[in-house]
Amino acid sequence: MTLDQIQIYWIILGHEYILCLFLASNLQDLEDLTSGPIISYIFGAEYAVDVFFFMSGFFFVYVFQKRFGAGGPRFIDYPLIVLHRILRIIPTYVVVALFLWKVIPFLGSGPFWQAFVESTNRSCTNSAWSDFLFINNLLISNVLANDCIGWGWYLACDSQIFILMPIFMALLLKSRLLGKATITGLLVASLVYSFFLSETYGFQALGATGMSEDYFTKYYLVPWTRAPPYLFGVLVGLWYIEERGRLSEKLARSRILQLVSAAVGILTMYWMIKITEPLFKDPNAYTRLQNSLIVSLSRTVFVAGLTALLLPGLVGSKLLQDLLGNNFFHVLSKLTFSTYLIHLVVILFIYSSVFLTHYEMFSRSLGSTVISFAIALLLSVFVELPFANLERILLKR
Repeated sequence: MTLDQIQIYWIILGHEYILCLFLASNLQDLEDLTSGPIISYIFGAEYAVDVFFFMSGFFFVYVFQKRFGAGGPRFIDYPLIVLHRILRIIPTYVVVALFLWKVIPFLGSGPFWQAFVESTNRSCTNSAWSDFLFINNLLISNVLANDCIGWGWYLACDSQIFILMPIFMALLLKSRLLGKATITGLLVASLVYSFFLSETYGFQALGATGMSEDYFTKYYLVPWTRAPPYLFGVLVGLWYIEERGRLSEKLARSRILQLVSAAVGILTMYWMIKITEPLFKDPNAYTRLQNSLIVSLSRTVFVAGLTALLLPGLVGSKLLQDLLGNNFFHVLSKLTFSTYLIHLVVILFIYSSVFLTHYEMFSRSLGSTVISFAIALLLSVFVELPFANLERILLKR
């Protein structure tokens, strides 16, 4: 199973829990469910988004270097880079939004259906334009309630960072040292800003027992606080390109080094997931300072752990490559983008009053994942791939 499929299932599971909390018929059991050890893994799904940011940064550098080489792109290539990004996202994005807005209302019924239809119609009428301009995360405070494709905040945030990346790559081409220093400086500045933001507003680690409007609008949705995993991915990508040969030579000769790297990565990620567990039992388990340190640093530390885990595979470990590179899962990885877009439409369509148990949520999330991938296959075949081919023809790439 590839990394992006693991992350997309984690996101679907987290969303399944959050939405069904509002509809469960056994809310009297909520305290028992949220006090168990499994809950930190469920709400740790927040990290899955940071993994996608990290992967975006890493692959941007890797593909940019592979395509343009040391000479870098021509000036005309910069708008084409941005245009390519938009053309790959917008067609599927529009189809999913129209399906949710204009088709889904005719397909269902039930006690919550009319409220769902009215809410969706109101949100899409008022905000769909901001989704397609990739600015919904900056304009709408409660994206899940008031936005047409509320979960599209990630695409907006990622795109806003992406648009600035060619500038940093231009700096890198002029001076490797200056470029790295600028990216590192921005990463540190974002972490420091997040820390003081949390100190000012009293944010709780990963929004463990509640996310205020300030948490969403000032921290969770905006690129200047969510950029560190992306920028860390850029730095890892640069390091990988420059040091791959030496790293391969060292790690290939030492199975112990490979195991140590993977173990450090797993333990780091495990620590970051479990660090919020005390808050579900006691919201005051951490001081304001401790919460602020976790809020500002945890996402970057988590992807640093992921880097350590994946490092043996990046430099040639056959075990990790076999685990993450199976051909079947490679095909599914092509559907991750469409699956992300459609998954909450599927969840919203099939949800009804449920009896909340961990078994119920895991089984529901598996079903939602399978249905989402099936619909994503249709979106990929009939929307994403045809528009990608059209783009190649028009731009003669």
